Formats: sequence, structure tokens, C-alpha cells
Amino acid sequence: MTEKSNVVEIKQEKRAVLLRPSRMSLAEHARRDWVIVAETGTTREDINDPQYFCHMAVQLRPYDRVEVRIDDESFLIEGFILACGRNWAKFKELRFTKLTADDKIEDKSDQFAYKYKGPHLKHCVIRLSDNEVIHEGAESKEAAVAWMKDYEKKVL
Repeated sequence: MTEKSNVVEIKQEKRAVLLRPSRMSLAEHARRDWVIVAETGTTREDINDPQYFCHMAVQLRPYDRVEVRIDDESFLIEGFILACGRNWAKFKELRFTKLTADDKIEDKSDQFAYKYKGPHLKHCVIRLSDNEVIHEGAESKEAAVAWMKDYEKKVL
């Protein structure tokens, strides 16, 4: 024989949770999206330091989105501002993406080399003896390499 327990089923009514119109807005009204093009050499740790944003913090608001691109295109970080004050901002990293495998120099001669250095410096020519950028802002690799070859003829 099996015993049947006296279980009483209590039906609970489904709770009605409705979104109120005042709690929804267009993203451009609720937050701002920022793009930072950080200098080559800036590290992930630098960006996660609240002091990194000290000169721009006054313009930021909590939940603003921030995309950080590095000049040499080595990595990209996406995140948002958790909190901020007059000269600090707490950044919450959501995604880190490594973009390049290494820091290779693409074309070079005995004394000079070509390298793309990001959207600010663009295509550059570097003097190998001291790694100094001697020509910047070329619109294409071909233009920078042509400038480098012409410069070599003049100075050598």
C-alpha cells in the first residue's frame, strides 16, 4: 500500500511588474559615449586608475560609456564610469581586446623605419639610432615610405 500525503496546492497569482514610461529613455539622453585615443605606452592598469581621468572627470557622469583605443592599436578597452568627482573617475572595464600580436616595424633601411602610429600621428618615419619620429602624419604607408627613401637620398 502507498500512502498519499495530504498536500495542499496553493496557487499564487503571478505578480504583475510593468515598466513605467518614466523609467525608459533614449540612450543619448541617459548617458554619453566617449572615445579616448590614449598615447602609446598607456597600460591597462593606467586606464583603470581613477586618477587617469583627472583632467576630464568634470565632464563625466556615472554610466557614461568609454572606449579606450591605444595610438599604436595594441589593444582596445570598453567600459563605463561607475562614479566620478571633480578630478577622478572610477572606470569599470567590461571588455579588453588585444589588437596586434607584436610591435613590429614593417619597412626599414639601415637608418630609418616606417611604422603606423595610430590615428593622431598616422604613418611615420622613425630614425633607428634613437627611435625618434622624424616624419609623421603621412596619409598612407606608401607616402611615408616614399618620403623615407627621398629623405635617405638627401641626407646620405
